[in-house]
Amino acid sequence: MLSPDSSMQLSLRTLFAVALWSVALVPPALLLANLSSPVAAVQIALTLEAGLGWGATAAVGGVIAALLLYPPFLPGMRLALNRMKSRLSADIGPLREAQGRLQHLETAADHLIAGRALLAQRKLVESVAHLTRAVELDPTHTASRYHLGLALVRAGHLQAAAEQLSQVVEVDPAHAFGAAMLELGVVLERGGADQPAVGVFERHDREFGWNRRSGYHHARSLARIGRREEALTLLRKTARAPDQGKLPLEEELLRARARVALLRGGKL
Repeated sequence: MLSPDSSMQLSLRTLFAVALWSVALVPPALLLANLSSPVAAVQIALTLEAGLGWGATAAVGGVIAALLLYPPFLPGMRLALNRMKSRLSADIGPLREAQGRLQHLETAADHLIAGRALLAQRKLVESVAHLTRAVELDPTHTASRYHLGLALVRAGHLQAAAEQLSQVVEVDPAHAFGAAMLELGVVLERGGADQPAVGVFERHDREFGWNRRSGYHHARSLARIGRREEALTLLRKTARAPDQGKLPLEEELLRARARVALLRGGKL
């Protein structure tokens, strides 16, 4: 099962590929039509031109409608594009160096470097393989286990991810400045383990402070176990505008989703 982020990225890649190939096929199709019937080629070209005009108008109208009717659309697109940009601009130098060293000597440190680099490029199968081997070589290396948990989350393996992240939090609750604990709560919530998720979120907020990611997913778990008023309180807090500055893209997306949930009477 793919995670929502993975599904969105897969959909964007598929849409882009279809659009690219469709455009690329136009010139050879027109050339073949022109060889058999120049008049037909002109008619086809005029039809395509009109179709592109209507398509562009429909696309613009669709975007405007999405912006008006579904507030999470814009921050969701910005987040997906930002992640795509980060993946394409990821530095592959450390990956190549680590892979070169691994050909001569296998170490947990180099598997971690390779796994993290591949995770940044969203090459999840390869990333999980390297990080799994890093944990096998050094089960006490918390950073390897944490990044293995992240890679498993991205790959949609929520139960396996929760197992790894639980071990990280057990050994080092403050790992990655509390990010490991927050990630564990989110994974538990996504996997439907709502009661344990609530406990993790409550502990995270006490020890590291509240944020919108914690608030949104915490509210989802609270709503599913019947604590509706507490869920609504968290949704209102998550939906509030920031006191100053801009929110990170993911928090802006979750703020928009919280606003939609409130408009629907707290339905998540």
